[in-house]
Amino acid sequence: ALVEPGAFGRICVFAARSTDYLVDVVGYWPGDVDRDPIDHPHTFSVTTAVELMSSLERASDGDILDVDPNEQIDLTGHKDISIPANITIRGGRSGGVAGALLRSLEQYQLPPYGTWNLFRTAGPGIVIEDLRLEGPDGTSALGFMAGGITIGHDDVVVRNTELYHWPAHGIATSGDDTVIEGNDIHDNIRAGRGYGVVVGATDTPTIIRNNVFTRNRHSVAGNGYGSYTVHHNLFAASASQGVLPLVDMHGVNEHLLDNSTHQAGVDIHIHHNDFEYADTVISFIDIRGIPVHTAIIEDNCVSRTDVAWVRQSDMSAYPSNQPGLVCYDKSSTWLCHTPTFGSNMTNIVVQNNQMGSPTGCR
Repeated sequence: ALVEPGAFGRICVFAARSTDYLVDVVGYWPGDVDRDPIDHPHTFSVTTAVELMSSLERASDGDILDVDPNEQIDLTGHKDISIPANITIRGGRSGGVAGALLRSLEQYQLPPYGTWNLFRTAGPGIVIEDLRLEGPDGTSALGFMAGGITIGHDDVVVRNTELYHWPAHGIATSGDDTVIEGNDIHDNIRAGRGYGVVVGATDTPTIIRNNVFTRNRHSVAGNGYGSYTVHHNLFAASASQGVLPLVDMHGVNEHLLDNSTHQAGVDIHIHHNDFEYADTVISFIDIRGIPVHTAIIEDNCVSRTDVAWVRQSDMSAYPSNQPGLVCYDKSSTWLCHTPTFGSNMTNIVVQNNQMGSPTGCR
């Protein structure tokens, strides 16, 4: 094909026969002008994967990417797509409109427990809203690890978005002032991971509010270093297979594999949630160590009536399995504990919850 410049900045393509897509011209400007031809803030209209990737490359502070709510965009093959600082991506999900679907069916296996993500923040101030993000596998079987969104910067909001079938996590954050609100997060169930939302080392509590969680291995989890506030969420009834404590905070020593600390989170506040989920085998909330300050669990509606719905599992590391303790093996180190409940727990306050009433608190 022959490509020549045309009038008014157009590109002319001459081909000997009919052909498919050859070139995408997204802008031009005279050679002596050193600037982007788009005025910012700008709203990009997105209907294809090519348009999405091109818009992300060109977007800057204040820009909006409007993904057509009727589109289903296949992003299989793309990994760790970078979202620039201070932009909004939205997909029109509201009322009877399902919203734009961004899907990856990629089943790429990184080294053991290595995780790739569909999206990753590249700066603060990002808003992701009104989308559907579908991952490659909604089963609990061991295998590759893929995440929906990883947040590594401050002041990020994920709102009114459906996230499902992400083996590692729907959302992972280590940024301060993260807000996760109004989302539908379900069927992230992979054995060994399967987090709806997982919170890393944060200086301020991640706010997790007004979401619906259904059949995640852990709907909310923390790695032990950070804080979260979980309020006005629905932990919906679902099948129990593969589901472990709905709200979980790991102990730091589960990472260090020693007994130098028993920290499990800093500030934890869990209030005004509806725990509709009805399994009595697992605890609904599990704090796997001792919070630096306090875990306050109050004003929730709970389907159960027994005290064991909240558990403290203060882990200690051993070189071998310990008879009489609850243990699991991690990298040839045994992490063991004796479950404690009620007034026997340390730095955990459980108060004013409506037991036997699964709804009405949110």
